[in-house]
Amino acid sequence: MADAATGSGVPQPEPDNPAGNASSIARSFAEMARVMLVPGSLARTRDQIVQQAVLALDCEHAALLALGSGRRVRVLATTSDVISELVTLERRTREGPGLQVLLGGGTVRVDDLGSDERWPRFGDVAAKLGLRSMLGCELSTDRRRLGALCLYGERPATFPAEAEELAAVYAAHASLVLDSVRVESELTEAVESRQVIGQAVGILVERHRITTDQAFDMLVRASKNRNIKIRDLADLLIETGAEPAAVPVPSYLSAGGGARSDDRSGDDRGEEDSCVRGLADGSAGFKVVGEVDLSNWDQLQAALDMLPPTSDDVVLDLSELAFIDVASVRSLLRGADKIGVENRRVILRDAPPVLRRVLGVLVGCEVPAQPEILLPWHEPQEN
Repeated sequence: MADAATGSGVPQPEPDNPAGNASSIARSFAEMARVMLVPGSLARTRDQIVQQAVLALDCEHAALLALGSGRRVRVLATTSDVISELVTLERRTREGPGLQVLLGGGTVRVDDLGSDERWPRFGDVAAKLGLRSMLGCELSTDRRRLGALCLYGERPATFPAEAEELAAVYAAHASLVLDSVRVESELTEAVESRQVIGQAVGILVERHRITTDQAFDMLVRASKNRNIKIRDLADLLIETGAEPAAVPVPSYLSAGGGARSDDRSGDDRGEEDSCVRGLADGSAGFKVVGEVDLSNWDQLQAALDMLPPTSDDVVLDLSELAFIDVASVRSLLRGADKIGVENRRVILRDAPPVLRRVLGVLVGCEVPAQPEILLPWHEPQEN
Protein backbone atom coordinates (compact mmCIF):
# COMPACT_ATOMS: atom_id res chain seq x y z
CA MET A 1 0.00 0.00 0.00
CA ALA A 2 1.44 3.38 -1.01
CA ASP A 3 1.99 6.06 1.62
CA ALA A 4 -0.47 8.89 1.61
CA ALA A 5 1.43 12.13 1.16
CA THR A 6 0.42 15.49 2.51
CA GLY A 7 0.60 18.71 0.57
CA SER A 8 4.03 19.40 2.04
CA GLY A 9 5.41 16.15 0.63
CA VAL A 10 5.78 14.52 4.07
CA PRO A 11 4.48 10.93 4.07
CA GLN A 12 2.16 9.89 6.89
CA PRO A 13 2.71 6.67 8.87
CA GLU A 14 0.51 3.63 8.27
CA PRO A 15 -1.09 2.89 11.65
CA ASP A 16 -1.73 -0.80 11.05
CA ASN A 17 1.72 -1.72 9.74
CA PRO A 18 4.62 -1.42 12.25
CA ALA A 19 7.25 -1.89 9.53
CA GLY A 20 5.50 0.67 7.35
CA ASN A 21 5.28 2.95 10.37
CA ALA A 22 9.04 2.92 10.89
CA SER A 23 9.77 3.37 7.19
CA SER A 24 7.27 6.20 6.83
CA ILE A 25 8.53 7.97 9.95
CA ALA A 26 12.11 7.67 8.71
CA ARG A 27 11.09 9.30 5.44
CA SER A 28 9.31 12.03 7.42
CA PHE A 29 12.53 12.75 9.30
CA ALA A 30 14.51 12.84 6.07
CA GLU A 31 12.03 15.30 4.59
CA MET A 32 12.20 17.38 7.76
CA ALA A 33 15.99 17.59 7.43
CA ARG A 34 15.78 18.55 3.77
CA VAL A 35 13.24 21.30 4.39
CA MET A 36 14.85 22.70 7.54
CA LEU A 37 18.38 22.84 6.16
CA VAL A 38 17.42 25.05 3.24
CA PRO A 39 19.26 28.34 3.93
CA GLY A 40 17.02 30.75 5.79
CA SER A 41 16.50 32.68 8.97
CA LEU A 42 16.38 31.31 12.49
CA ALA A 43 12.69 32.24 12.70
CA ARG A 44 11.94 30.31 9.50
CA THR A 45 13.80 27.26 10.81
CA ARG A 46 11.80 27.32 14.04
CA ASP A 47 8.53 27.53 12.10
CA GLN A 48 9.58 24.54 9.98
CA ILE A 49 10.41 22.50 13.07
CA VAL A 50 6.97 22.91 14.66
CA GLN A 51 5.15 22.37 11.37
CA GLN A 52 7.07 19.17 10.65
CA ALA A 53 6.61 18.00 14.27
CA VAL A 54 2.82 18.00 13.85
CA LEU A 55 3.16 15.82 10.74
CA ALA A 56 5.91 13.47 11.86
CA LEU A 57 4.72 12.96 15.44
CA ASP A 58 0.96 12.77 14.79
CA CYS A 59 -0.38 15.57 17.00
CA GLU A 60 -2.62 18.59 16.53
CA HIS A 61 -0.34 21.38 17.77
CA ALA A 62 3.36 22.01 18.45
CA ALA A 63 5.45 24.84 19.88
CA LEU A 64 9.03 25.81 20.66
CA LEU A 65 9.39 27.41 24.10
CA ALA A 66 12.27 29.14 25.87
CA LEU A 67 12.90 30.84 29.21
CA GLY A 68 13.09 34.61 29.29
CA SER A 69 14.20 36.80 32.18
CA GLY A 70 12.67 35.93 35.53
CA ARG A 71 12.01 32.39 34.28
CA ARG A 72 9.15 33.64 32.11
CA VAL A 73 8.08 31.18 29.43
CA ARG A 74 8.30 32.58 25.90
CA VAL A 75 6.95 31.23 22.61
CA LEU A 76 9.56 31.05 19.86
CA ALA A 77 7.32 29.34 17.30
CA THR A 78 3.89 27.70 17.32
CA THR A 79 1.39 26.17 14.93
CA SER A 80 -1.65 27.63 16.71
CA ASP A 81 -2.75 30.79 18.53
CA VAL A 82 -4.34 28.64 21.22
CA ILE A 83 -0.84 27.55 22.29
CA SER A 84 0.13 31.19 22.75
CA GLU A 85 -2.86 31.57 25.09
CA LEU A 86 -1.76 28.49 27.00
CA VAL A 87 1.82 29.74 27.37
CA THR A 88 0.53 33.10 28.61
CA LEU A 89 -1.29 31.15 31.32
CA GLU A 90 1.86 29.13 32.07
CA ARG A 91 3.82 32.36 32.43
CA ARG A 92 1.20 33.94 34.69
CA THR A 93 0.64 30.94 36.99
CA ARG A 94 4.30 29.87 36.91
CA GLU A 95 3.22 26.26 36.56
CA GLY A 96 2.81 23.81 33.73
CA PRO A 97 4.56 20.97 31.88
CA GLY A 98 6.34 23.28 29.45
CA LEU A 99 7.93 25.21 32.30
CA GLN A 100 8.92 21.94 33.95
CA VAL A 101 10.77 20.81 30.81
CA LEU A 102 12.51 24.18 30.52
CA LEU A 103 13.65 24.12 34.15
CA GLY A 104 14.37 20.44 34.62
CA GLY A 105 15.18 19.17 31.15
CA GLY A 106 14.35 15.67 29.99
CA THR A 107 10.88 14.65 28.82
CA VAL A 108 7.42 15.23 30.33
CA ARG A 109 4.33 13.33 29.15
CA VAL A 110 0.80 14.18 30.29
CA ASP A 111 -2.06 11.87 29.34
CA ASP A 112 -4.84 14.18 30.55
CA LEU A 113 -4.13 17.82 31.35
CA GLY A 114 -7.61 18.27 32.79
CA SER A 115 -7.11 15.72 35.57
CA ASP A 116 -3.36 15.96 36.20
CA GLU A 117 -2.85 17.12 39.80
CA ARG A 118 0.65 18.54 39.26
CA TRP A 119 -0.60 21.75 37.63
CA PRO A 120 -4.26 22.21 38.66
CA ARG A 121 -4.74 25.82 37.51
CA PHE A 122 -2.92 25.24 34.24
CA GLY A 123 -4.58 21.92 33.47
CA ASP A 124 -8.12 23.16 34.01
CA VAL A 125 -7.73 26.04 31.54
CA ALA A 126 -5.84 23.85 29.05
CA ALA A 127 -8.74 21.40 28.99
CA LYS A 128 -11.21 24.25 28.44
CA LEU A 129 -9.11 25.36 25.47
CA GLY A 130 -9.47 21.88 23.99
CA LEU A 131 -5.96 20.64 24.80
CA ARG A 132 -5.96 17.33 26.67
CA SER A 133 -2.53 15.73 26.13
CA MET A 134 1.01 17.05 26.09
CA LEU A 135 4.49 15.72 25.42
CA GLY A 136 7.49 17.98 26.02
CA CYS A 137 11.17 17.33 25.22
CA GLU A 138 14.25 19.37 26.03
CA LEU A 139 16.11 20.96 23.12
CA SER A 140 19.84 21.02 23.79
CA THR A 141 23.29 20.27 22.45
CA ASP A 142 26.61 19.75 24.19
CA ARG A 143 27.19 23.51 23.90
CA ARG A 144 23.91 24.96 25.18
CA ARG A 145 20.28 24.51 26.11
CA LEU A 146 17.95 25.81 23.41
CA GLY A 147 14.52 25.47 24.98
CA ALA A 148 11.76 22.88 24.69
CA LEU A 149 9.70 21.22 21.97
CA CYS A 150 6.13 20.80 23.20
CA LEU A 151 3.50 18.69 21.41
CA TYR A 152 -0.21 18.94 22.20
CA GLY A 153 -3.16 16.66 21.48
CA GLU A 154 -6.88 17.40 21.56
CA ARG A 155 -7.80 14.05 23.08
CA PRO A 156 -6.59 12.26 26.24
CA ALA A 157 -3.66 9.85 25.87
CA THR A 158 -2.67 11.17 22.45
CA PHE A 159 0.93 10.11 23.05
CA PRO A 160 1.63 6.44 23.90
CA ALA A 161 4.77 5.55 25.83
CA GLU A 162 6.71 4.74 22.66
CA ALA A 163 6.03 8.26 21.38
CA GLU A 164 8.47 9.57 23.98
CA GLU A 165 11.41 7.90 22.25
CA LEU A 166 10.34 9.11 18.84
CA ALA A 167 9.84 12.67 20.10
CA ALA A 168 13.22 12.59 21.84
CA VAL A 169 14.92 11.58 18.56
CA TYR A 170 13.08 14.34 16.71
CA ALA A 171 14.04 16.88 19.41
CA ALA A 172 17.70 15.83 19.26
CA HIS A 173 17.73 16.29 15.48
CA ALA A 174 15.91 19.62 15.74
CA SER A 175 18.42 20.78 18.38
CA LEU A 176 21.33 20.18 16.02
CA VAL A 177 19.58 22.04 13.22
CA LEU A 178 18.66 24.98 15.48
CA ASP A 179 22.17 25.20 16.90
CA SER A 180 23.74 25.11 13.43
CA VAL A 181 21.45 27.83 12.08
CA ARG A 182 21.91 29.95 15.19
CA VAL A 183 25.72 29.70 15.03
CA GLU A 184 25.63 30.67 11.35
CA SER A 185 23.36 33.61 12.17
CA GLU A 186 25.61 34.75 15.02
CA LEU A 187 28.76 34.49 12.91
CA THR A 188 27.11 36.48 10.12
CA GLU A 189 25.98 39.12 12.59
CA ALA A 190 29.41 39.27 14.22
CA VAL A 191 31.11 39.78 10.84
CA GLU A 192 28.59 42.44 9.86
CA SER A 193 28.99 44.18 13.22
CA ARG A 194 32.76 44.14 12.90
CA GLN A 195 32.54 45.68 9.43
CA VAL A 196 30.09 48.39 10.49
CA ILE A 197 32.05 49.29 13.62
CA GLY A 198 35.30 49.29 11.64
CA GLN A 199 33.79 51.67 9.10
CA ALA A 200 32.63 54.03 11.86
CA VAL A 201 36.07 53.90 13.49
CA GLY A 202 37.65 54.74 10.12
CA ILE A 203 35.40 57.79 9.77
CA LEU A 204 36.42 59.06 13.22
CA VAL A 205 40.12 58.39 12.58
CA GLU A 206 40.02 60.39 9.36
CA ARG A 207 37.89 63.18 10.81
CA HIS A 208 39.85 63.74 14.06
CA ARG A 209 43.31 62.45 13.05
CA ILE A 210 43.34 60.04 15.99
CA THR A 211 44.35 56.40 16.42
CA THR A 212 41.93 53.52 15.89
CA ASP A 213 41.99 52.78 19.64
CA GLN A 214 41.02 56.37 20.43
CA ALA A 215 38.25 56.30 17.85
CA PHE A 216 36.92 53.04 19.23
CA ASP A 217 36.98 54.47 22.77
CA MET A 218 34.86 57.38 21.51
CA LEU A 219 32.24 54.92 20.28
CA VAL A 220 32.32 52.91 23.50
CA ARG A 221 31.89 56.00 25.70
CA ALA A 222 29.02 57.32 23.59
CA SER A 223 27.42 53.88 23.56
CA LYS A 224 27.47 53.68 27.36
CA ASN A 225 26.43 57.29 27.94
CA ARG A 226 23.50 57.06 25.54
CA ASN A 227 22.45 53.50 26.42
CA ILE A 228 22.61 52.25 22.84
CA LYS A 229 24.44 49.27 21.42
CA ILE A 230 27.76 50.08 19.82
CA ARG A 231 26.73 48.40 16.54
CA ASP A 232 23.58 50.55 16.33
CA LEU A 233 25.55 53.69 17.19
CA ALA A 234 28.06 52.89 14.43
CA ASP A 235 25.19 52.38 11.97
CA LEU A 236 23.73 55.78 12.83
CA LEU A 237 27.11 57.51 12.67
CA ILE A 238 27.69 56.15 9.15
CA GLU A 239 24.18 57.10 8.08
CA THR A 240 24.09 60.64 9.52
CA GLY A 241 27.76 61.66 9.70
CA ALA A 242 27.17 63.11 13.18
CA GLU A 243 29.55 62.82 16.11
CA PRO A 244 28.99 59.76 18.36
CA ALA A 245 27.77 61.95 21.23
CA ALA A 246 25.35 63.85 18.94
CA VAL A 247 23.97 61.12 16.68
CA PRO A 248 20.14 61.37 16.57
CA VAL A 249 18.82 58.14 18.11
CA PRO A 250 15.41 56.79 16.99
CA SER A 251 12.95 56.10 19.82
CA TYR A 252 13.02 52.32 19.23
CA LEU A 253 16.76 52.34 20.00
CA SER A 254 16.81 54.89 22.81
CA ALA A 255 16.29 52.32 25.56
CA GLY A 256 19.07 50.10 24.26
CA GLY A 257 16.59 47.65 22.76
CA GLY A 258 18.23 47.57 19.36
CA ALA A 259 15.03 46.47 17.63
CA ARG A 260 16.37 45.75 14.16
CA SER A 261 14.57 44.31 11.18
CA ASP A 262 17.02 41.46 10.61
CA ASP A 263 15.16 38.67 12.43
CA ARG A 264 16.15 39.74 15.93
CA SER A 265 12.47 40.00 16.95
CA GLY A 266 12.07 36.25 16.76
CA ASP A 267 15.29 35.48 18.52
CA ASP A 268 15.46 34.32 22.10
CA ARG A 269 17.56 37.22 23.32
CA GLY A 270 14.84 39.88 23.48
CA GLU A 271 14.14 40.84 27.05
CA GLU A 272 17.25 39.18 28.45
CA ASP A 273 19.61 40.84 25.98
CA SER A 274 22.10 41.92 28.65
CA CYS A 275 24.95 39.52 29.27
CA VAL A 276 25.57 40.99 32.74
CA ARG A 277 23.48 40.41 35.88
CA GLY A 278 23.95 41.39 39.51
CA LEU A 279 25.08 38.88 42.13
CA ALA A 280 22.36 37.54 44.40
CA ASP A 281 24.42 38.11 47.57
CA GLY A 282 25.08 41.76 46.70
CA SER A 283 28.87 41.37 46.77
CA ALA A 284 31.21 43.32 44.49
CA GLY A 285 31.03 41.85 41.01
CA PHE A 286 28.43 40.45 38.64
CA LYS A 287 27.29 37.34 36.78
CA VAL A 288 28.06 36.92 33.07
CA VAL A 289 25.39 34.91 31.25
CA GLY A 290 24.77 33.56 27.78
CA GLU A 291 27.20 34.52 25.02
CA VAL A 292 29.63 37.43 24.88
CA ASP A 293 30.99 38.59 21.53
CA LEU A 294 31.51 41.71 19.46
CA SER A 295 27.80 42.53 19.51
CA ASN A 296 27.59 42.91 23.31
CA TRP A 297 31.08 42.86 24.84
CA ASP A 298 30.74 46.59 25.63
CA GLN A 299 28.23 45.56 28.31
CA LEU A 300 30.99 43.54 30.00
CA GLN A 301 33.43 46.44 29.69
CA ALA A 302 30.87 48.89 31.11
CA ALA A 303 30.14 46.59 34.06
CA LEU A 304 33.86 46.44 34.91
CA ASP A 305 34.21 50.22 34.59
CA MET A 306 31.24 50.88 36.88
CA LEU A 307 32.37 48.67 39.77
CA PRO A 308 32.36 50.68 43.02
CA PRO A 309 35.77 51.78 44.36
CA THR A 310 36.06 49.50 47.38
CA SER A 311 38.84 47.33 48.72
CA ASP A 312 36.92 44.13 48.03
CA ASP A 313 37.96 41.63 45.41
CA VAL A 314 35.66 41.47 42.40
CA VAL A 315 33.76 38.24 41.76
CA LEU A 316 32.65 37.29 38.25
CA ASP A 317 30.22 34.37 38.33
CA LEU A 318 30.65 32.54 34.99
CA SER A 319 28.53 29.48 35.75
CA GLU A 320 25.97 30.48 33.07
CA LEU A 321 28.46 31.68 30.44
CA ALA A 322 27.97 29.71 27.21
CA PHE A 323 30.52 31.39 24.93
CA ILE A 324 33.02 34.25 24.93
CA ASP A 325 35.17 35.38 22.03
CA VAL A 326 38.84 36.38 22.10
CA ALA A 327 38.21 40.14 21.95
CA SER A 328 35.93 39.93 24.98
CA VAL A 329 38.50 37.96 26.98
CA ARG A 330 41.10 40.60 26.11
CA SER A 331 38.68 43.22 27.44
CA LEU A 332 38.30 41.19 30.60
CA LEU A 333 42.08 40.97 31.05
CA ARG A 334 42.46 44.74 30.56
CA GLY A 335 39.76 45.38 33.14
CA ALA A 336 41.46 43.01 35.57
CA ASP A 337 44.79 44.79 35.07
CA LYS A 338 43.16 48.14 35.97
CA ILE A 339 41.57 46.64 39.06
CA GLY A 340 44.91 45.03 39.96
CA VAL A 341 46.51 48.47 40.16
CA GLU A 342 44.17 49.10 43.11
CA ASN A 343 45.52 45.97 44.85
CA ARG A 344 42.28 44.16 44.17
CA ARG A 345 41.76 40.90 42.34
CA VAL A 346 39.20 39.65 39.88
CA ILE A 347 37.96 36.19 40.81
CA LEU A 348 36.57 34.17 37.89
CA ARG A 349 34.21 31.69 39.49
CA ASP A 350 33.16 28.49 37.69
CA ALA A 351 34.89 29.47 34.44
CA PRO A 352 33.75 27.17 31.60
CA PRO A 353 36.27 25.30 29.42
CA VAL A 354 35.82 27.70 26.50
CA LEU A 355 37.03 30.66 28.59
CA ARG A 356 39.96 28.70 30.05
CA ARG A 357 41.08 27.75 26.54
CA VAL A 358 40.94 31.32 25.23
CA LEU A 359 42.58 32.64 28.39
CA GLY A 360 45.34 30.06 28.04
CA VAL A 361 46.09 31.22 24.49
CA LEU A 362 46.27 34.87 25.57
CA VAL A 363 48.45 34.35 28.66
CA GLY A 364 50.64 31.75 26.96
CA CYS A 365 50.13 28.83 29.29
CA GLU A 366 47.50 26.29 30.25
CA VAL A 367 44.91 27.54 32.71
CA PRO A 368 43.96 24.68 35.05
CA ALA A 369 40.36 23.64 35.70
CA GLN A 370 39.59 24.91 39.19
CA PRO A 371 36.60 26.55 40.92
CA GLU A 372 38.22 30.00 40.97
CA ILE A 373 40.75 31.69 38.68
CA LEU A 374 42.47 34.84 39.92
CA LEU A 375 43.25 37.83 37.70
CA PRO A 376 45.61 39.53 36.97
CA TRP A 377 46.94 36.14 35.88
CA HIS A 378 50.23 34.84 37.22
CA GLU A 379 51.41 31.47 36.04
CA PRO A 380 51.69 29.06 39.01
CA GLN A 381 55.28 28.53 40.08
CA GLU A 382 56.58 24.99 40.33
CA ASN A 383 58.02 24.01 43.69
